[in-house]
Amino acid sequence: MLQLKDLLIQFAIIIIPVFLYEMFWLSRYHNTSPKQNRILVGFLTFFNIFICLLYPIHISENMAITFSILLIYSSILYGGRLIGTIIILTKAVFVYLLYGLASLKSFPFEVISCILPFIVSPHWVSFSKRKKF
Repeated sequence: MLQLKDLLIQFAIIIIPVFLYEMFWLSRYHNTSPKQNRILVGFLTFFNIFICLLYPIHISENMAITFSILLIYSSILYGGRLIGTIIILTKAVFVYLLYGLASLKSFPFEVISCILPFIVSPHWVSFSKRKKF
């Protein structure tokens, strides 16, 4: 039951930036469709990755997982390549500061998994909702 609580916290952390972005940026009055605010996307993702790493899902005593990779993917797709790269590097710094050098073992695999979002990111805004899904 404790893992269910941690799982729900992780999902809430992932959903919060979407609602905050909607509330702060997209709900404002615009004469035309709003442009993306990459800095706001980067700031929200930066804050939420830190929160996500503070509350991991503990599988065993020595193993914990987070869904922060989903936040990295969304920062690359909606914030662009530069924001995505900054978020990847800040996540590495957060993991190092919170859990030590041994916790960075999975970092190369996370970087490799970000190749597809890096390729798709320049065209992501022009995709239809169906294509994005």
